[in-house]
Amino acid sequence: MNEFKELQNVMKLRSDEERQFVAWIKEAKEKGLVTAWDYEPGSWELVPKTPYTRHVVMKTKIKKTEQHLFHSMSYTPDVVITLSAEGMVMLDSVLCMAIYSAKPYNQVYGDIKGTYNPHQKDTRYFSAMQKLMYVTHSIWPDKIIPKLLFKSTWIPEKYRWMKNRKKPTLTKAGKECKTIDEFIKEQKGDELYKKKLQYCKKLIK
Repeated sequence: MNEFKELQNVMKLRSDEERQFVAWIKEAKEKGLVTAWDYEPGSWELVPKTPYTRHVVMKTKIKKTEQHLFHSMSYTPDVVITLSAEGMVMLDSVLCMAIYSAKPYNQVYGDIKGTYNPHQKDTRYFSAMQKLMYVTHSIWPDKIIPKLLFKSTWIPEKYRWMKNRKKPTLTKAGKECKTIDEFIKEQKGDELYKKKLQYCKKLIK
């Protein structure tokens, strides 16, 4: 992604959670875990516009007219991420379903949220969209909650530190979460890391 396109993506952001995620994705790209990303990459039609045929009985004939039944339904993911082989290995535990349900395997779609509550209307709606996206397009958009993502991987440097402090002071999350360098070192310490990396390189050739 060129700098202009990336600037356009940042300007589109509508929430703190999206800004948090972009800070995370930028660090992932700098370290080679992500090769590209795009914000609101497009819409996928899930259900087409559907009519029904109305039968009108007249004196001399039966008239059939096409009437509107319901509008088409589509879904727009918040983000699409293209992972490197290294990214596939290191982020497997976080994005496993999105990675291995997609074609190509390293292209991950996500919906960025602040919280997850299975009883909320928005959550139930998204759950339905996930299933329809997979059935119609073989894409499983993952729910991405930045605060949970930071705990599972790393916290961006921007969010490690409190603002407007004379002395650099870590935030609570900054104390609890890894840096990206610590995360990468931990992942590479896995005895199967090289074998997994070799396998993922074959998958995305």
